[in-house]
Amino acid sequence: MDLADEIKRNSLIKEKRMGAMNFFNQDSPIAEIDIIFDSPIPYEELKSRSVVFEIYGEKIPTISIHDLIKIKKNRSEARHGRCKVPYDDP
Repeated sequence: MDLADEIKRNSLIKEKRMGAMNFFNQDSPIAEIDIIFDSPIPYEELKSRSVVFEIYGEKIPTISIHDLIKIKKNRSEARHGRCKVPYDDP
């Protein structure tokens, strides 16, 4: 899957109602990462509140738990036909 391709990403969002993709390592069930490519929160805001973890000497920026919950809640409510949750700054 080429998530860098805007046309393919938009297709996933519109046709399959996807906003994230999970990648995992079969040899290590705990080693997985979610890539969010459709967020109601602008990237620059997510980046400004990101949390950096160091794993095996690599710095990995992640979104804050507050932003993750907001995104998941927004997508869940959108799927069930409810109003989307407006984004409020923490």
